[in-house]
Amino acid sequence: MRSSLKFNRISAADAISALNGLSGFIAVIFFVNDLILAGSLFVALSVLLDGFDGVAARKYGVRHEKGPQIDSIADTVSFCVAPATALYSAFYVPGAPYSPLSLLTVLASALIVFMGIVRLGTFCDEGHLIDHFSGLPTPAAAMVVLSSILVFREKGIVHSPYTGVGLAVVISMAMVLKIDYPKARGRLALISGLVLSYFIISALLLLEGVESVFLSVSPVFLLLSTALYAVLGPVYCSRIRDKSSCP
Repeated sequence: MRSSLKFNRISAADAISALNGLSGFIAVIFFVNDLILAGSLFVALSVLLDGFDGVAARKYGVRHEKGPQIDSIADTVSFCVAPATALYSAFYVPGAPYSPLSLLTVLASALIVFMGIVRLGTFCDEGHLIDHFSGLPTPAAAMVVLSSILVFREKGIVHSPYTGVGLAVVISMAMVLKIDYPKARGRLALISGLVLSYFIISALLLLEGVESVFLSVSPVFLLLSTALYAVLGPVYCSRIRDKSSCP
């Protein structure tokens, strides 16, 4: 049986989606070596790439109907497997596999992957056809999880592992709830891009050894920004429903 998708039919959008997945895989490599900030940088790059693939599809067109599937596969790597690996690497206690923290960490990591796959499967089926998200989008969920790890891990700003793991559980459930979230367009896309750019630049400088309070608080700012979207996104979507932005 001949494949319906050949290499010479890969569009610009497909290539960007593949780069998204590649960036997520690089993040996983950093996470398994406990390099949380470096890995989070690559996941943030994946979020930016995830936003550009749709733009590329609209501008340059598509060559097949497999684009949503390719995008969902890439998103599974970058926004499900990568943050789950980071959570496990940051909070699992190697010498105490049956401790409450270790067990909760394994559960939370598994939930991120499981709920994320369910969320992406639903979106792949119909989400690209509507003007809003149903359930918290996986890129936003991933950034909440990663920023909370950077804030609450042992080397973070506030050492509170149960807070980081508990938040991951809540975010995992939010991905599959039937709650509407606005897509990042217009002003929201601009704000999201600025927040991600601030984090990426700060992460690069911190990895280069530059010390600054302005740079060090970037995970806190990212956590607050993404958490606000998680909490207030449904409220915003509900308020503009009458204007047909969230039909």
